[in-house]
Amino acid sequence: RLGLGLGIKLGWRGMGFARTGKVALWTLGTMVVGNSAYLLYGAIASGATAGRLSLGDAGATVPGEYALNTAQLVALLPHSVFVLSIATVLFNQLSRAQAAGDLEEVRYTLGSGLRTIGVATVFGAAALVVLAGPLGRLFAGSGATAAASAATLGQVIAILAAGMPFMSIYFFLGRVFYAEEDARTPLIMQAILSGSCVVLALAMARLVPATQVAYGLAVLYAAFHVLSVLLAHSFTRRRLGDYGAGEVVDTYIRLGYAALGSGLAGAGGLWLLGGYDDGGFPLRSILTAVVSIAAVGTVMAAAYLLLLWLLRVRELHEFLAPVLNRLPGRNA
Repeated sequence: RLGLGLGIKLGWRGMGFARTGKVALWTLGTMVVGNSAYLLYGAIASGATAGRLSLGDAGATVPGEYALNTAQLVALLPHSVFVLSIATVLFNQLSRAQAAGDLEEVRYTLGSGLRTIGVATVFGAAALVVLAGPLGRLFAGSGATAAASAATLGQVIAILAAGMPFMSIYFFLGRVFYAEEDARTPLIMQAILSGSCVVLALAMARLVPATQVAYGLAVLYAAFHVLSVLLAHSFTRRRLGDYGAGEVVDTYIRLGYAALGSGLAGAGGLWLLGGYDDGGFPLRSILTAVVSIAAVGTVMAAAYLLLLWLLRVRELHEFLAPVLNRLPGRNA
């Protein structure tokens, strides 16, 4: 009906596989480098088993590879839920602007996107730090050591969560190069970062006791994310020029103030529930942990939104606009 003439086309020429294959090979190389480093980190984390055995019954709460992997999955939640969704939409805008050679639009989209995703990631980090104990209780199992294991796992979650906003920034900065079909630069950045982190991890494994190795790796991961942003900023600035990094930093500072106020409100609520007492309500069972997370999380979200409004953070509207526009009676 549309008048499209469809037919079989034999052969590979004109399909764009040569260009796509080149990008795919560089991307595969980036994955290999990054995952190879994580295999080493896993081997180092497994060294906690020896430390656990050396302590006997007292070693049951020593964090190891399971605690580190679980904490990473929990700490990744804000990035996975919010950042990936926003970045997927903005990546299309970046790609169109790159294809049109409109670097001004690329710079605007990048700066605006970084500020917008910060609304979710900075609050997510604060919420995970405050609620680390109850979140750990969800994965601590049952038994006499469940509360102690939850506290230990919560400590690892809190350390990792502190660095997650930087990971999201690095992720989004990397989209600039992929939008330009340049997968070689992300590989160079990943090689620099992974190489540096591997050296530090090996040194840490020799200096830190086996019972503390999971904490050491968590700190290393958080520092790795901060270093990754500095490196990606350098490469991006060289490619695009000024993309509004100063305004991005200013926005994150104000988001940090709001997150700090929200965190204090959440910590107060958790204290009222007995979250800092041995055997308190939030760590008593999985059910009480869920109730505590819901109650304290609601208080934190309300405080965060109020503080963002008082601080006149305009990115809040940009973050909420897609949701608000779908409410009944709202115009797009």
